[in-house]
Amino acid sequence: MVSWEGTENSNSHSEVQEQQKQTLRVGARLTADAYAQNGVLLLRAGKVIENARQLSRLLLSDICLGEPPNVMGARARDRRLTYSAPYLELERQIQRASARKAEAVERIEWVFDKVKTTGTVDITSVHKTVSDLVGALEGSPLAVASLIQLKDADSYTFTHSVNVAIMAMYLALQIRCGQDLERVGTGGLMHDVGKIRVPAPLLRKPSPLTASECLLMRRHPSDGSRILLESGFADPMALSCVIDHHERLSRRGYPCAKPGSAVGLHARIVALADVFDALTTDRPYRAAFKVEEALSLMETEMTEDLDPWLMQCFAAAVTYLGDQTGVTSDGKVVPLETAFGGDGTSSALGMPNPAPSLDCRG
Repeated sequence: MVSWEGTENSNSHSEVQEQQKQTLRVGARLTADAYAQNGVLLLRAGKVIENARQLSRLLLSDICLGEPPNVMGARARDRRLTYSAPYLELERQIQRASARKAEAVERIEWVFDKVKTTGTVDITSVHKTVSDLVGALEGSPLAVASLIQLKDADSYTFTHSVNVAIMAMYLALQIRCGQDLERVGTGGLMHDVGKIRVPAPLLRKPSPLTASECLLMRRHPSDGSRILLESGFADPMALSCVIDHHERLSRRGYPCAKPGSAVGLHARIVALADVFDALTTDRPYRAAFKVEEALSLMETEMTEDLDPWLMQCFAAAVTYLGDQTGVTSDGKVVPLETAFGGDGTSSALGMPNPAPSLDCRG
């Protein structure tokens, strides 16, 4: 187990890290898992370093090879805290919610794999997944919604789908649309199912897409809606979330460049959740934004595209989540008291990164 408590051990660990990184090359396989400073697993051992951009990301000082860094430090571990009953209950709720989310990600991976082989969506499995998430969210909304902070670079599509569903339903709760949770959740869960028809190399391409590649990518909302209709799914609200989640109030969206008045409330909710989760996740073509950077970008540079009132509600909801919970270095969401160190900073806020650029993939 790596120790960060003493200067000597810390220096020794840094030297080992540098020695390991000196052996990294494009085309080589990682011999150890690569973690970001906040404990997010970026690349598993055995994966090939595919390009220079990926290599440069791995060489940054905030990347840890082997075990995730223990950013809590000795001070946080040595505090003898007496936790209140509400704190302990929230911790238990988070643990239960984490298990529920893991089940949802696994089930959606199975659903997407089945679409690849049969061309249709297992609607029963989708409804079961959404129903379980709704039940968990209604029982402990803060615990469930806080799990959007957990990312997995190796299962991005499935984790992203579940994160968007959770965040969209959480926002719907905040604006008193609780009666529509299952329909919003279904739209969020299935919003990217059309990407199954996009060639995988295009999704993983580290450089910007060409004009023709962007046209192909921009078909996924229509393809997703078509797949659902062909599978016997006919709920208009959920379908609108799928086909309209890339439409924008400015008419600069796709696939139809609809005016804002033609984009329904629930599709606007899913659009916000989709943009936020995509921005705060490491992608092959850019590093993740920190939470506050993503919100600032959405509030300043996307004002003509995203619903301003929903954006205000969304920012307040996300900020509240960040104030109440955080992610530890071993990838667990915990209540505030253990998420923050003595300087008031949280590992949930992301990692240092260069200014990323937007891409038509999100």
